[in-house]
Formats: sequence, structure tokens, C-alpha cells
Amino acid sequence: MQKVALILHGWPQTSMNQHILGKFFKKNKYILLTPNLFDEDWGKDLKDIVENINTKLGVKNLDVIVGISMGGLVLPSLAEKHPRAKLIFISTAPYFKPDLFIMRVLANLTILSFIQKLFVLIAKISGKGFIEFVYRKLNPFDGNQKHRKAYEEDLKRNLKEISRYPFSKHVQMLALCSKIDNTKILRTLKNKCIIFGGRGDKLMPYALVKELSKLLPNSKLIITSGLHFNSFEKKNLRDLKVYLK
Repeated sequence: MQKVALILHGWPQTSMNQHILGKFFKKNKYILLTPNLFDEDWGKDLKDIVENINTKLGVKNLDVIVGISMGGLVLPSLAEKHPRAKLIFISTAPYFKPDLFIMRVLANLTILSFIQKLFVLIAKISGKGFIEFVYRKLNPFDGNQKHRKAYEEDLKRNLKEISRYPFSKHVQMLALCSKIDNTKILRTLKNKCIIFGGRGDKLMPYALVKELSKLLPNSKLIITSGLHFNSFEKKNLRDLKVYLK
């Protein structure tokens, strides 16, 4: 029987079909499921998203579940329903607590509805230049020139993805991430897991990635030299091949 892999995307890139992981699973003859969590059909809170994924995709058994960044925060609740699935965590943590103080403040503020409306109004008035400025502040370049090209390419893709949805949706998703704490759930998961984290990641810090690994009783941790956007690269597909055998 053909195996099934589900990828829960990060923010703001929603399309996984051309992602290196999407290509990897299709090449290896998996049925690939890539729900767009930005679509209203999946719901606005964690419980609704998990229930809708389980019911609307029409798949009883998942062989592999991947969670990238934001998607990694959704993954544990979904994994509870699929105890036999192999789990892959990338650039994620038990909860969202960035190293950057300003990001922590903004994330906590977005829980308040009037703050959400204020952010949307400011973005509408200020335009694309303001959004790029804020993005660079919240996800800054680390100064390593080896990462410069990849950082700018990722920035360009992300700004394009951000423009595809109303800014209110991005604020809503940030608020969702801020409310999630998977500490209790992770301790109960018996699934086989592999975790990829970047040593220079400021959004999902190295310390929290290690905490994620300690909470999962059946996990393997791989720390790379990358940042948030490149903690998993093409060379890491070798690790996946070994893990999925």
C-alpha cells in the first residue's frame, strides 16, 4: 500500500509541492498532503484545525507527519490521533518564545483583538516597505555572508507569500502560535521522531529545540549550523532517508 505523508507548513510559505521536502516525498512515491492552514476552511483555533485535517483529508492513517516552524506547533495535537506515524519537526519548539524581545512582545500583544486591528491598520497605511522593514527586524540577517544569498532569496519568497493574504490573516496566525504550549502533549507521544534545528535560529531558539527533544521520549535531534529559514537543507535529505527506512 502506498504510504502517505502530510506536511504542515510554516509561515508564510504555504505551498509545499515545490519545497525540497515535497519533492522528496513525491520522488519516493508517497501520497503527499499539503493543507494550506491559511484557508478559513481549516478553522481559526488549534482544535478546529486538527479536527478538520483529520476529517476533511479523508485519510485514516498517516505514515509521516512533517511540521515546519508554525506547522510544528500544530503537529503534536495531530500526532495524538496518529500514534504510528513517524514525525519530523523542523525549525520548531514546544511553544513560541523567540530570542528576540520585540518578537515576544508582538506575539503576546496579538492575542488581544484590538491590537490585531491596530497592526492591520498600520500595515495598510504604511504599505509594503513597512512590512519588509518589520520582517527584517523580526527575522534579522545574522551577519554571516555565507547565509546572505539564501536569506535574501527566502525574504523575497516570504514577502511574495505575505502579499497573497490579508495582513489580518498573518496577525491571526501569529496570535494562534502565541497561545500554543505543547509541553504536556509532547511527553505523552510515543511516535518515532526526528528533529532538525538551527544553532543560529532566533525565532525557534536552539535551547527550545533541545527542550523539544527532551520532551519527546523517542526522538533524534540533529542541530545544523543554519538559521530559522535554513535549519533544514538539501544535504539533510540523507538523514531523512535513513530515518524513514
